[in-house]
Amino acid sequence: MTNTPCLYTCMNTYENDVFDAFMRCLVDDHHCLTLTSPDPNFRCTPPTPSSSNFSLADLEGKWHIVLGLNKQFDCFDCQTATYSPTPNSRNYTLAEKYDVKMLNGSVRTRVNVQQVAQRDVFHPGVLALTSSMMGLAVSEEWRIIG
Repeated sequence: MTNTPCLYTCMNTYENDVFDAFMRCLVDDHHCLTLTSPDPNFRCTPPTPSSSNFSLADLEGKWHIVLGLNKQFDCFDCQTATYSPTPNSRNYTLAEKYDVKMLNGSVRTRVNVQQVAQRDVFHPGVLALTSSMMGLAVSEEWRIIG
């Protein structure tokens, strides 16, 4: 449980619908396992102010992610992010596509789909992202600062 790169490689290798259902049951539905932050002493201070004239349409299209901040789970080969309007909604859909290495040395292409929303009209540079990944509910807040 302390070898995070090994843990991610194992999870990416064996993840499937059964794995997702197990993780959802274990963590989200019944709280049998509590996930902790890699560094419980780290506290993020959101930058202020966020952009006041940002529109989700500014993100529309395909973006190439060339560098992440965390080598363990934020730096993948061939990583792209595609933003598109969600039908019948003011929100956008983000489809992240990236390659992960599996235990046997082969490569698996993963796609994670998230919903992107601006929940506060007075702070359009604050985005709420929600998705499910490996069976777990994921909620993030992004801030557009420039």
